[in-house]
Amino acid sequence: MEHISVLIVTICVFFMYARRLKNLKKQNPLRQLRNRRERSFGPFLSLLTIVISLAYSLRAYHDRFLWHGDDCTSEYVNAFPSFVEEGDYFPEMNVEKEGSKIFVEVSHGLGNRLRALLTAAVAAQRTQKKLYLIWPRDVHMNASFHDLLHLDGIQVFENSFLSCALKSSAFIVYDYLNNPVDETKRKKVDFTRSRNIYIRTAYRVHELGASNTFSVDNILEKELQALQPKPIVKQLMFEKKKQLWDEHAISIRDVTGVHIRMQDELEKDIPGIGQLPRTDVRRITPRMEEVALHRRRCHVNHFIDRIRLDMLESRGRVYFISSDSHEARDTIEGALGPHFFSSRDASQEVCFGPLARTKECIQHATAELLLLSKTRFFIYSEWSSFSEVVSMIGDFDRRMKSGCA
Repeated sequence: MEHISVLIVTICVFFMYARRLKNLKKQNPLRQLRNRRERSFGPFLSLLTIVISLAYSLRAYHDRFLWHGDDCTSEYVNAFPSFVEEGDYFPEMNVEKEGSKIFVEVSHGLGNRLRALLTAAVAAQRTQKKLYLIWPRDVHMNASFHDLLHLDGIQVFENSFLSCALKSSAFIVYDYLNNPVDETKRKKVDFTRSRNIYIRTAYRVHELGASNTFSVDNILEKELQALQPKPIVKQLMFEKKKQLWDEHAISIRDVTGVHIRMQDELEKDIPGIGQLPRTDVRRITPRMEEVALHRRRCHVNHFIDRIRLDMLESRGRVYFISSDSHEARDTIEGALGPHFFSSRDASQEVCFGPLARTKECIQHATAELLLLSKTRFFIYSEWSSFSEVVSMIGDFDRRMKSGCA
Protein backbone atom coordinates (compact mmCIF):
# COMPACT_ATOMS: atom_id res chain seq x y z
CA MET A 1 0.00 0.00 0.00
CA GLU A 2 2.89 2.38 0.73
CA HIS A 3 4.17 2.38 -2.87
CA ILE A 4 0.63 2.99 -4.21
CA SER A 5 0.35 6.03 -1.94
CA VAL A 6 3.66 7.41 -3.21
CA LEU A 7 2.53 6.86 -6.83
CA ILE A 8 -0.72 8.74 -6.21
CA VAL A 9 1.21 11.66 -4.67
CA THR A 10 3.54 11.67 -7.70
CA ILE A 11 0.64 11.88 -10.14
CA CYS A 12 -0.90 14.73 -8.15
CA VAL A 13 2.41 16.65 -8.12
CA PHE A 14 2.83 16.12 -11.87
CA PHE A 15 -0.64 17.43 -12.74
CA MET A 16 -0.27 20.33 -10.32
CA TYR A 17 2.87 21.56 -12.07
CA ALA A 18 1.46 20.83 -15.53
CA ARG A 19 -1.48 23.07 -14.72
CA ARG A 20 0.86 25.69 -13.32
CA LEU A 21 2.92 25.72 -16.55
CA LYS A 22 -0.24 26.08 -18.63
CA ASN A 23 -1.28 29.14 -16.62
CA LEU A 24 2.20 30.62 -16.95
CA LYS A 25 1.97 30.51 -20.77
CA LYS A 26 -1.14 32.71 -20.62
CA GLN A 27 0.70 35.42 -18.66
CA ASN A 28 2.39 38.47 -20.23
CA PRO A 29 6.13 38.23 -21.14
CA LEU A 30 7.27 40.29 -18.14
CA ARG A 31 5.42 38.04 -15.71
CA GLN A 32 6.78 34.98 -17.54
CA LEU A 33 10.32 36.25 -17.08
CA ARG A 34 9.72 36.78 -13.39
CA ASN A 35 8.49 33.19 -13.06
CA ARG A 36 11.35 31.70 -15.07
CA ARG A 37 12.71 29.90 -12.03
CA GLU A 38 9.32 28.46 -11.29
CA ARG A 39 9.02 27.12 -14.86
CA SER A 40 12.40 25.36 -14.69
CA PHE A 41 12.04 24.10 -11.12
CA GLY A 42 8.56 22.60 -11.55
CA PRO A 43 9.39 19.93 -14.17
CA PHE A 44 12.61 19.07 -12.33
CA LEU A 45 10.78 18.46 -9.04
CA SER A 46 8.08 16.49 -10.80
CA LEU A 47 10.66 14.32 -12.59
CA LEU A 48 12.57 13.71 -9.34
CA THR A 49 9.37 12.65 -7.59
CA ILE A 50 8.55 10.25 -10.43
CA VAL A 51 12.03 8.65 -10.25
CA ILE A 52 11.80 8.20 -6.46
CA SER A 53 8.31 6.76 -6.79
CA LEU A 54 9.37 4.29 -9.48
CA ALA A 55 12.39 3.15 -7.45
CA TYR A 56 10.23 2.68 -4.36
CA SER A 57 7.56 0.85 -6.33
CA LEU A 58 10.12 -1.53 -7.89
CA ARG A 59 11.55 -2.30 -4.46
CA ALA A 60 8.10 -2.93 -3.04
CA TYR A 61 7.25 -5.10 -6.04
CA HIS A 62 10.42 -7.13 -5.48
CA ASP A 63 9.65 -7.58 -1.77
CA ARG A 64 6.06 -8.57 -2.30
CA PHE A 65 6.24 -10.75 -5.42
CA LEU A 66 9.84 -11.85 -5.93
CA TRP A 67 10.72 -12.37 -2.25
CA HIS A 68 7.67 -13.92 -0.64
CA GLY A 69 7.12 -13.33 3.08
CA ASP A 70 5.86 -16.88 3.57
CA ASP A 71 8.86 -18.39 1.76
CA CYS A 72 11.09 -16.33 4.00
CA THR A 73 9.91 -18.11 7.12
CA SER A 74 9.77 -21.61 5.65
CA GLU A 75 13.28 -21.10 4.30
CA TYR A 76 14.44 -20.45 7.84
CA VAL A 77 13.06 -23.78 9.07
CA ASN A 78 14.50 -25.69 6.12
CA ALA A 79 17.91 -24.11 6.64
CA PHE A 80 18.12 -24.97 10.33
CA PRO A 81 16.13 -28.20 10.83
CA SER A 82 18.31 -29.36 13.73
CA PHE A 83 17.24 -26.34 15.80
CA VAL A 84 13.51 -26.89 15.34
CA GLU A 85 11.92 -29.24 17.83
CA GLU A 86 9.66 -32.02 16.64
CA GLY A 87 6.17 -30.71 16.05
CA ASP A 88 7.32 -27.09 15.74
CA TYR A 89 6.39 -25.04 12.71
CA PHE A 90 7.27 -21.54 11.75
CA PRO A 91 4.14 -19.39 11.63
CA GLU A 92 2.75 -18.34 8.27
CA MET A 93 2.95 -14.66 7.48
CA ASN A 94 -0.74 -14.30 6.69
CA VAL A 95 -1.34 -11.05 8.53
CA GLU A 96 -4.88 -10.56 7.24
CA LYS A 97 -6.15 -13.88 8.61
CA GLU A 98 -4.17 -14.22 11.84
CA GLY A 99 -3.09 -10.68 12.72
CA SER A 100 0.45 -9.37 12.93
CA LYS A 101 3.03 -11.01 15.17
CA ILE A 102 6.03 -9.95 17.24
CA PHE A 103 9.42 -11.61 16.82
CA VAL A 104 11.98 -10.60 19.43
CA GLU A 105 15.60 -11.61 18.91
CA VAL A 106 17.36 -11.15 22.25
CA SER A 107 21.10 -10.61 22.58
CA HIS A 108 24.04 -10.34 25.00
CA GLY A 109 24.00 -11.91 28.49
CA LEU A 110 21.32 -13.56 30.63
CA GLY A 111 20.05 -10.36 32.23
CA ASN A 112 19.87 -8.47 28.92
CA ARG A 113 17.97 -11.29 27.26
CA LEU A 114 15.44 -11.83 30.03
CA ARG A 115 14.82 -8.09 30.35
CA ALA A 116 14.14 -7.83 26.60
CA LEU A 117 11.94 -10.94 26.63
CA LEU A 118 9.82 -9.87 29.61
CA THR A 119 9.22 -6.35 28.30
CA ALA A 120 8.39 -7.73 24.84
CA ALA A 121 5.96 -10.20 26.43
CA VAL A 122 4.21 -7.34 28.22
CA ALA A 123 3.90 -5.40 24.93
CA ALA A 124 2.56 -8.50 23.16
CA GLN A 125 -0.12 -8.98 25.81
CA ARG A 126 -1.10 -5.32 25.78
CA THR A 127 -1.47 -5.30 21.99
CA GLN A 128 -2.95 -8.83 21.72
CA LYS A 129 -0.21 -10.01 19.35
CA LYS A 130 1.45 -13.43 19.22
CA LEU A 131 5.05 -13.38 20.49
CA TYR A 132 7.92 -15.52 19.15
CA LEU A 133 11.34 -15.65 20.80
CA ILE A 134 14.65 -15.93 18.95
CA TRP A 135 17.50 -16.85 21.34
CA PRO A 136 20.82 -17.22 19.46
CA ARG A 137 23.84 -18.85 21.09
CA ASP A 138 27.10 -16.86 20.90
CA VAL A 139 30.05 -15.68 23.00
CA HIS A 140 27.68 -13.83 25.32
CA MET A 141 25.43 -16.83 25.90
CA ASN A 142 26.37 -20.43 25.14
CA ALA A 143 23.12 -21.88 26.46
CA SER A 144 19.75 -22.24 24.80
CA PHE A 145 16.56 -20.93 26.35
CA HIS A 146 15.42 -24.56 26.70
CA ASP A 147 18.48 -25.25 28.89
CA LEU A 148 17.28 -22.68 31.39
CA LEU A 149 13.60 -21.81 31.38
CA HIS A 150 10.17 -22.53 29.98
CA LEU A 151 7.60 -19.89 29.11
CA ASP A 152 4.07 -21.05 28.34
CA GLY A 153 2.67 -20.07 24.98
CA ILE A 154 5.91 -18.84 23.40
CA GLN A 155 7.67 -20.65 20.59
CA VAL A 156 11.47 -20.42 20.68
CA PHE A 157 14.04 -20.48 17.87
CA GLU A 158 17.82 -20.42 18.12
CA ASN A 159 18.89 -18.77 14.86
CA SER A 160 18.41 -15.22 13.71
CA PHE A 161 16.53 -14.51 10.49
CA LEU A 162 17.04 -10.74 10.68
CA SER A 163 18.48 -10.52 7.16
CA CYS A 164 15.45 -12.39 5.87
CA ALA A 165 13.03 -10.07 7.70
CA LEU A 166 14.83 -7.01 6.31
CA LYS A 167 14.14 -8.22 2.75
CA SER A 168 10.49 -9.05 3.34
CA SER A 169 7.61 -6.58 3.05
CA ALA A 170 5.82 -8.67 5.70
CA PHE A 171 8.05 -7.17 8.42
CA ILE A 172 8.86 -3.90 10.10
CA VAL A 173 12.33 -4.25 11.67
CA TYR A 174 13.69 -2.52 14.76
CA ASP A 175 17.40 -3.32 15.09
CA TYR A 176 18.79 -1.78 18.28
CA LEU A 177 22.23 -3.45 18.03
CA ASN A 178 23.50 -1.78 14.85
CA ASN A 179 23.72 1.60 16.54
CA PRO A 180 23.44 1.16 20.33
CA VAL A 181 22.55 4.44 22.04
CA ASP A 182 21.30 5.61 25.40
CA GLU A 183 17.84 4.36 26.36
CA THR A 184 16.28 7.82 26.15
CA LYS A 185 17.34 8.11 22.50
CA ARG A 186 16.07 4.74 21.26
CA LYS A 187 13.11 4.78 18.93
CA LYS A 188 10.04 3.21 20.53
CA VAL A 189 8.28 0.31 18.85
CA ASP A 190 5.00 1.14 17.13
CA PHE A 191 2.87 -1.96 17.74
CA THR A 192 -0.14 -0.42 16.03
CA ARG A 193 1.29 -1.21 12.59
CA SER A 194 -0.44 -3.98 10.66
CA ARG A 195 2.73 -5.78 9.56
CA ASN A 196 4.77 -8.26 11.59
CA ILE A 197 7.37 -6.69 13.87
CA TYR A 198 10.92 -8.02 14.19
CA ILE A 199 12.97 -6.62 17.09
CA ARG A 200 16.65 -7.32 17.69
CA THR A 201 17.70 -5.96 21.06
CA ALA A 202 19.65 -6.38 24.28
CA TYR A 203 17.54 -3.76 26.03
CA ARG A 204 14.03 -3.09 27.25
CA VAL A 205 11.36 -3.08 24.56
CA HIS A 206 9.64 0.29 24.84
CA GLU A 207 6.15 0.49 23.41
CA LEU A 208 5.14 3.71 21.68
CA GLY A 209 2.32 5.36 23.60
CA ALA A 210 2.36 2.95 26.59
CA SER A 211 1.72 4.83 29.82
CA ASN A 212 -0.54 2.70 32.04
CA THR A 213 1.95 1.44 34.65
CA PHE A 214 -0.70 -0.44 36.62
CA SER A 215 -1.75 -2.57 33.65
CA VAL A 216 1.91 -3.21 32.75
CA ASP A 217 2.61 -4.46 36.28
CA ASN A 218 -0.42 -6.74 36.15
CA ILE A 219 0.61 -8.20 32.78
CA LEU A 220 4.21 -8.66 33.94
CA GLU A 221 3.00 -10.57 36.99
CA LYS A 222 1.05 -12.96 34.73
CA GLU A 223 4.07 -13.45 32.46
CA LEU A 224 6.28 -14.22 35.45
CA GLN A 225 3.86 -16.88 36.62
CA ALA A 226 4.26 -18.54 33.22
CA LEU A 227 8.08 -18.37 33.41
CA GLN A 228 9.32 -21.61 34.97
CA PRO A 229 12.86 -22.96 35.53
CA LYS A 230 13.86 -26.18 33.81
CA PRO A 231 14.44 -29.27 36.06
CA ILE A 232 18.24 -28.81 36.19
CA VAL A 233 17.82 -25.20 37.33
CA LYS A 234 15.22 -26.24 39.89
CA GLN A 235 17.67 -28.81 41.24
CA LEU A 236 20.40 -26.18 41.57
CA MET A 237 17.99 -23.88 43.40
CA PHE A 238 17.07 -26.69 45.79
CA GLU A 239 20.73 -27.47 46.51
CA LYS A 240 21.57 -23.82 47.22
CA LYS A 241 18.55 -23.42 49.52
CA LYS A 242 19.54 -26.63 51.36
CA GLN A 243 23.08 -25.35 51.80
CA LEU A 244 21.69 -22.08 53.19
CA TRP A 245 19.55 -23.99 55.68
CA ASP A 246 22.38 -26.32 56.71
CA GLU A 247 24.75 -23.39 57.39
CA HIS A 248 22.39 -20.80 58.86
CA ALA A 249 19.05 -22.55 59.61
CA ILE A 250 17.21 -19.87 57.66
CA SER A 251 15.03 -19.86 54.52
CA ILE A 252 15.74 -17.87 51.37
CA ARG A 253 12.77 -15.57 52.08
CA ASP A 254 14.35 -14.37 55.33
CA VAL A 255 17.76 -13.32 53.97
CA THR A 256 18.96 -10.18 52.22
CA GLY A 257 20.01 -10.74 48.63
CA VAL A 258 23.14 -8.99 47.35
CA HIS A 259 24.25 -8.86 43.72
CA ILE A 260 27.75 -7.49 43.06
CA ARG A 261 28.50 -6.85 39.38
CA MET A 262 32.01 -5.38 39.41
CA GLN A 263 33.89 -7.08 36.54
CA ASP A 264 34.92 -4.16 34.33
CA GLU A 265 37.39 -6.00 32.07
CA LEU A 266 35.24 -6.99 29.11
CA GLU A 267 37.66 -9.66 27.84
CA LYS A 268 37.40 -11.46 31.19
CA ASP A 269 33.69 -10.82 31.54
CA ILE A 270 32.89 -12.18 28.07
CA PRO A 271 35.62 -14.65 27.02
CA GLY A 272 36.15 -14.57 23.26
CA ILE A 273 34.52 -11.20 22.60
CA GLY A 274 37.87 -9.69 21.58
CA GLN A 275 38.17 -12.13 18.68
CA LEU A 276 34.91 -11.03 17.05
CA PRO A 277 35.32 -9.05 13.78
CA ARG A 278 34.72 -5.30 13.80
CA THR A 279 31.59 -5.81 11.69
CA ASP A 280 29.96 -8.06 14.33
CA VAL A 281 27.36 -6.17 16.39
CA ARG A 282 28.12 -8.43 19.37
CA ARG A 283 31.70 -7.15 19.60
CA ILE A 284 32.97 -4.66 22.21
CA THR A 285 31.23 -1.35 21.51
CA PRO A 286 31.72 2.14 23.00
CA ARG A 287 28.38 1.63 24.73
CA MET A 288 29.65 -1.54 26.46
CA GLU A 289 32.90 0.20 27.46
CA GLU A 290 30.88 3.03 28.99
CA VAL A 291 28.86 0.56 31.07
CA ALA A 292 32.06 -1.22 32.17
CA LEU A 293 33.46 2.09 33.45
CA HIS A 294 30.34 2.68 35.54
CA ARG A 295 30.81 -0.74 37.15
CA ARG A 296 33.86 0.57 38.98
CA ARG A 297 31.43 2.40 41.22
CA CYS A 298 30.08 -1.01 42.24
CA HIS A 299 33.31 -2.35 43.74
CA VAL A 300 32.87 -4.79 46.62
CA ASN A 301 34.27 -2.26 49.13
CA HIS A 302 31.30 0.04 48.48
CA PHE A 303 28.94 -2.88 49.12
CA ILE A 304 30.68 -3.70 52.40
CA ASP A 305 30.09 -0.13 53.62
CA ARG A 306 26.39 -0.35 52.70
CA ILE A 307 25.97 -3.76 54.33
CA ARG A 308 27.66 -2.69 57.57
CA LEU A 309 25.22 0.19 57.85
CA ASP A 310 22.39 -2.24 57.20
CA MET A 311 23.69 -4.61 59.89
CA LEU A 312 23.51 -1.85 62.49
CA GLU A 313 19.77 -1.65 61.87
CA SER A 314 19.11 -5.39 61.90
CA ARG A 315 21.54 -7.58 63.77
CA GLY A 316 21.78 -11.23 62.93
CA ARG A 317 20.71 -10.81 59.31
CA VAL A 318 22.19 -13.20 56.73
CA TYR A 319 23.34 -11.90 53.33
CA PHE A 320 23.09 -14.13 50.27
CA ILE A 321 25.90 -12.99 47.95
CA SER A 322 25.89 -13.49 44.19
CA SER A 323 28.77 -12.04 42.19
CA ASP A 324 30.71 -12.26 38.94
CA SER A 325 34.02 -11.96 40.79
CA HIS A 326 36.12 -14.25 43.02
CA GLU A 327 37.60 -11.12 44.60
CA ALA A 328 34.18 -9.79 45.55
CA ARG A 329 33.03 -13.05 47.10
CA ASP A 330 36.21 -13.65 49.10
CA THR A 331 36.50 -10.03 50.27
CA ILE A 332 32.93 -9.79 51.46
CA GLU A 333 33.17 -13.17 53.19
CA GLY A 334 36.11 -11.89 55.24
CA ALA A 335 34.16 -8.73 56.13
CA LEU A 336 30.84 -10.32 57.06
CA GLY A 337 31.99 -13.55 58.68
CA PRO A 338 29.03 -15.54 60.04
CA HIS A 339 26.53 -13.23 58.28
CA PHE A 340 27.84 -14.28 54.87
CA PHE A 341 26.37 -16.92 52.56
CA SER A 342 27.39 -17.85 49.02
CA SER A 343 26.88 -21.10 47.18
CA ARG A 344 30.06 -23.22 47.21
CA ASP A 345 29.29 -25.72 44.48
CA ALA A 346 32.42 -27.30 42.99
CA SER A 347 30.98 -27.11 39.48
CA GLN A 348 30.40 -23.38 39.95
CA GLU A 349 34.00 -22.53 40.80
CA VAL A 350 35.01 -22.65 37.12
CA CYS A 351 32.46 -19.95 36.32
CA PHE A 352 34.80 -17.11 37.28
CA GLY A 353 37.12 -17.84 34.32
CA PRO A 354 37.02 -18.68 30.61
CA LEU A 355 33.98 -20.96 31.08
CA ALA A 356 31.80 -18.20 32.54
CA ARG A 357 29.40 -18.16 29.58
CA THR A 358 28.99 -21.94 29.19
CA LYS A 359 25.69 -23.75 29.65
CA GLU A 360 26.49 -25.07 33.13
CA CYS A 361 27.57 -21.66 34.42
CA ILE A 362 24.54 -19.92 32.93
CA GLN A 363 22.32 -22.50 34.65
CA HIS A 364 23.94 -21.61 37.98
CA ALA A 365 23.45 -17.92 37.23
CA THR A 366 19.77 -18.51 36.41
CA ALA A 367 19.28 -20.38 39.69
CA GLU A 368 20.88 -17.53 41.65
CA LEU A 369 18.85 -14.89 39.79
CA LEU A 370 15.61 -16.67 40.70
CA LEU A 371 16.73 -17.16 44.33
CA LEU A 372 17.71 -13.50 44.69
CA SER A 373 14.21 -12.56 43.52
CA LYS A 374 12.78 -14.48 46.50
CA THR A 375 14.82 -12.72 49.21
CA ARG A 376 13.19 -10.28 51.64
CA PHE A 377 15.46 -7.32 50.77
CA PHE A 378 17.73 -6.69 47.78
CA ILE A 379 21.00 -4.73 47.53
CA TYR A 380 21.68 -4.35 43.82
CA SER A 381 24.33 -3.26 41.34
CA GLU A 382 23.62 -0.29 39.13
CA TRP A 383 24.27 -0.65 35.39
CA SER A 384 23.46 -4.35 35.66
CA SER A 385 20.66 -5.96 33.66
CA PHE A 386 20.95 -9.01 35.98
CA SER A 387 20.08 -6.86 39.00
CA GLU A 388 17.34 -5.16 36.99
CA VAL A 389 15.67 -8.48 36.17
CA VAL A 390 15.87 -9.58 39.82
CA SER A 391 14.05 -6.38 40.79
CA MET A 392 11.48 -6.92 38.00
CA ILE A 393 10.52 -10.44 39.07
CA GLY A 394 10.98 -10.01 42.84
CA ASP A 395 8.26 -8.74 45.16
CA PHE A 396 10.39 -6.08 46.84
CA ASP A 397 8.10 -3.06 46.70
CA ARG A 398 10.46 -0.49 48.29
CA ARG A 399 12.77 -3.01 49.97
CA MET A 400 15.74 -2.38 47.65
CA LYS A 401 18.79 -0.14 47.63
CA SER A 402 21.97 0.27 45.61
CA GLY A 403 25.28 -1.01 46.92
CA CYS A 404 27.31 1.16 44.55
CA ALA A 405 29.10 4.41 45.32
